Amino acid sequence: MDPNSGGIQALTALAREAAEFIIEEARGSPVRLFHHIDADGLASGAIAAAALMRMDVTFHSSGEKGLFEPVVGRLAAAEYSFFISADLGSGHKDLLSPLCEGRKMIILDHHSPAGSCPGEVVEVNPHLVGLDGTVEVSSSGVAFLLYRELTGRVDMAPIALVGAVGDLQDVGGFTGVNAEIRDLAVREGMIAERTDLRLFGGPDYPLLLALERTVDPYIPGVSGSSGGALELLERLGIEPKKGDDWTRLADLSDEERRSLTSEVVKRMLSAGLEADPERVMGKSYLMVGEPRGSPLRDLRSFATVLNACGRMGRPEIGVLLCLGLRGKYLEQAMEALAEYRSEVARFVGEFSRTSSGGGGGGVLLIDGRGKLRDTTIGTVTSIISKSSAAAGALAVVGWAEASPGILKVSARLTGEGAASGINLDEAVRSAAEAVGGSGGGHPVAAGGYVPEGELERFIRLLRERLRA
Repeated sequence: MDPNSGGIQALTALAREAAEFIIEEARGSPVRLFHHIDADGLASGAIAAAALMRMDVTFHSSGEKGLFEPVVGRLAAAEYSFFISADLGSGHKDLLSPLCEGRKMIILDHHSPAGSCPGEVVEVNPHLVGLDGTVEVSSSGVAFLLYRELTGRVDMAPIALVGAVGDLQDVGGFTGVNAEIRDLAVREGMIAERTDLRLFGGPDYPLLLALERTVDPYIPGVSGSSGGALELLERLGIEPKKGDDWTRLADLSDEERRSLTSEVVKRMLSAGLEADPERVMGKSYLMVGEPRGSPLRDLRSFATVLNACGRMGRPEIGVLLCLGLRGKYLEQAMEALAEYRSEVARFVGEFSRTSSGGGGGGVLLIDGRGKLRDTTIGTVTSIISKSSAAAGALAVVGWAEASPGILKVSARLTGEGAASGINLDEAVRSAAEAVGGSGGGHPVAAGGYVPEGELERFIRLLRERLRA
């Protein structure tokens, strides 16, 4: 028997309770839906929106960078009596009080629950039923369970997996609810699996564009550089085009594939980046109904596009892609992706050249003010946490301006920090709250918002907690 089966059934029961709540309370009145702007947030928001549309429920939806007082104040000022929060809320229920008092709310989330919220609230969260929201299911999987209960349909299963992949829950293989959704999608002929080099677009995407557009894994000199991608292929003797047809990863011989993989690993290692085998080579999940050559056919690439849409201030485009729209929306998404990878590649390259490495007090600090958007600091922090610049550090912490006087902070454990058993969710949450901010997330990756004038104290408190 699956050891997770009891928890999965219990989570499904919570989703059923939320579905009944919507059926009883939301019909006839507009719903306010808000969600996070990363891949999982956009996917979960889109799945919730799809459910409301199928039920003919009027709603207003928006992507939010995070929950802090100005955001909650803006949401509370609107005259809605029913709210749905996706990939936001569980970790900051106290902040949601203005939305909950005298109103109704559903929270679809996978972050560790904290605080309490008055009023009629149904929270669907794996942690409440003994499941690990870090690896077993993301918010998009939670939203999918609600969608299935409301509509009886399973067509949004691939989008649920896109969100899970965006939160790196496929690393090491899907487990728990994610594995069940994957098995369902495979049985229904919606996705197919194969093992290959993990490049943007997957095996059926033009190889030259795939190399240039790959951000995870970050390939020095190639990611974000069309010239660098072309130079790499020429060095290996791989023609980017054969006649009028682009060369694709699937077209390579075994020898060409081995040479390309070896060169990618060499470039990563020479730049001091971790060449984790599971990040370089692994299972690809392909959306069968998406045309060959589409950047959305590969689920990892779909997640990358969603992240770019959210990080570059176009979350609504990502939601529309999840709902099946293409055409001009896909064109706009690819423009956002180009801008996204350019910003990330430029900063990571500059940091790698100028950083002396290591981290004082166990923390490597990255000041992105004036150089990075608050929405890209998390991506940069994640990449640098896997580089030689972070050697000797337990965590990498970066920040960028979110609004006047408010900083978005992002923290990632290094390999050494993860091995030490540190819980970043608890450390960042308590340090941020101690300086009048808010924070939280997952044990290995967390973030939050702190007053700019309290940055030094926040870092000092965080260091103390990491050493505790």
